[in-house]
Amino acid sequence: MDIPNPNNSVIDNSQTSTTLRYGSTQDTYAIFLAAMAIDSYIPEPEGEISLVSINGSSGSNFALPGEEIELNVKVFNKGTEEINNCKIEIPIPFTTSFVNGSTTNTIYYSPLPTPNSANLITNSAGSSYLIWDIGTLPIPNSPTDLLGEITFKLKVTEDCRILKNANCSPSVPIYGYINGIGAITGTIINDKPFIQGYENSGMCHGNPILDPLIIDVDATNYINQNCQDTADFEDFIFCDGISEIPFSTINTTFPPGTQFYNSYPVTNSTTEYSATNTFPLILGTTTYYAVPAVPNGCYFTFTITVNEVPTASVIQIVNAQDSCSINDIFPLPYSETAVTITLAQFLAIGGNVSNPNTSYTISYSDTNSGS
Repeated sequence: MDIPNPNNSVIDNSQTSTTLRYGSTQDTYAIFLAAMAIDSYIPEPEGEISLVSINGSSGSNFALPGEEIELNVKVFNKGTEEINNCKIEIPIPFTTSFVNGSTTNTIYYSPLPTPNSANLITNSAGSSYLIWDIGTLPIPNSPTDLLGEITFKLKVTEDCRILKNANCSPSVPIYGYINGIGAITGTIINDKPFIQGYENSGMCHGNPILDPLIIDVDATNYINQNCQDTADFEDFIFCDGISEIPFSTINTTFPPGTQFYNSYPVTNSTTEYSATNTFPLILGTTTYYAVPAVPNGCYFTFTITVNEVPTASVIQIVNAQDSCSINDIFPLPYSETAVTITLAQFLAIGGNVSNPNTSYTISYSDTNSGS
């Protein structure tokens, strides 16, 4: 017999035991065994990512700066229930930029789901994601039936600061997630990673390949030809007269979505800096670390140097003139309009500065008074 279980009203999810009661108004029954079978619904969406081409050609496993990489994600439902609110989420690596208008999303079942829309989304931290909001993913006739796929292109960066980063070799790590909710069980699928396929040999035969798809970038020639004037790392210089170090000055120098720390690798004791917790005003030079979105082990080293506010002082100088002559008694030439002098000239006439290693702009002018 069948026992209906609407909305789990008889047997709930994760329940491990139940009680069966029976009775009779006529014959006597002795039931020594009760066997039950429960229809089990398992939501199992799957996203499989692959490389289509690099700059229009297939077969290459590395890219050059400025080239476009075309990628594909295939979508399956290998479970036993429909998936509601199915979404594909693909972070855009900091070593690339999304090629606008390059997305093609295709559905292979009907009726077509809604919203079935693909968009590039940028979050508040500046990180970008390609989101394909599919809608409902049905149960196919076979778990291997392809239900949909999306193709898109990324352009490899030509930013010399990224390509010259001494802390990692430039590469394009591609990974993503599939999300949704089981239509019957209500099971939430949260950030299930893409696979590249399945192992076809060895002890792990049949296991999914969960590693990100890594495309190396050969930037040697580009760096030699275009990046010789680019500094190996950034040094930001401020004076301690300011109220705080402007976070936007630092943040906008690095790729969108970068996070900033006082140590690397990041641990529980590491301090993160942001627009609401900006870098401290520490006299001297301090080293910091910038970790980009989708880092693949990469980070940037940079320094912030805070100098004392430079001051300059000089005793009052009377550049006396003979009443009948304009010949200077003092070594500096007489001038009633401003004259710029060097730091050495300023020090020679008795001037003082707080930091002789700082650049100064010094000028003087004379006043003619008396008779």
